[in-house]
Amino acid sequence: MKRLTLVLAPLAALAVLLPTVPARAQVTPELRARVDEAIRLTDTHIDEANLQLAGCQSPEAQSNLQMAVTLQGQAKMRFGGATMDLDLRAALDLTGRARYRADNALRLARCCVEHDRVAAQLERTAEIIERARERAETCRHDRARALLRAAVEQQRQAQLAFAEGRCLIALQLSLSAREKALAALRACGFEERMEDRVQQFLVQTDARIERARAVVEEQGGERAHQALALAEELQGRAYAQFHENRLEASLRISRSARDAADRAERLARSGR
Repeated sequence: MKRLTLVLAPLAALAVLLPTVPARAQVTPELRARVDEAIRLTDTHIDEANLQLAGCQSPEAQSNLQMAVTLQGQAKMRFGGATMDLDLRAALDLTGRARYRADNALRLARCCVEHDRVAAQLERTAEIIERARERAETCRHDRARALLRAAVEQQRQAQLAFAEGRCLIALQLSLSAREKALAALRACGFEERMEDRVQQFLVQTDARIERARAVVEEQGGERAHQALALAEELQGRAYAQFHENRLEASLRISRSARDAADRAERLARSGR
């Protein structure tokens, strides 16, 4: 009995000295709530990308979406089996990467849907720059030449962005290049020509339509979308009349397109 006591006494003392190990590791409730919210947000982005990709056959967009789904699945598994904060942080990283992929897919899908419209805008800008280049050859105005060089460079960047699937950036760059090309014409003294005045009006209407589009896509209802579609149709007809050298008709139709775009924006801002 004495021998048993001598053996157990050191063991008891050692047990007192050893740190207490919890039966089950704990996770921080705040971190768990944060990761749960992040995963839900990523689900929303993936659902939206899925919806947009329904009418788009972009292999790159599909690849990004598939990777998003895979990463999100891993994030959910890590989150569901989390026993420590390290697991939660890993899940947070995975769902963040999944959301990035979903957003890439969404961007590419939108560009796929808007491809023809943006391509038409880039083509219009290229035509204006070419006309400005031809006329600037007889103009020795340094500012006009500088504006034209800037327009050419911005159009080059727009085409590159378009090729990379960044349609909105491409459109913004191209519209800016268009304005610079027209400014170059004005600097050379061509602003009094009827053709240039009509073309400048068309460019300004394009900008109004794009401004309306941004508002309509964010908060517009059915009536706002219908008004925007009418504006785009009218503007297309205005350009067709311009190319046929029917300048007064082009100006009149583009003015109607501008009115329709303004109406679309008003309807969108009122939630209709």
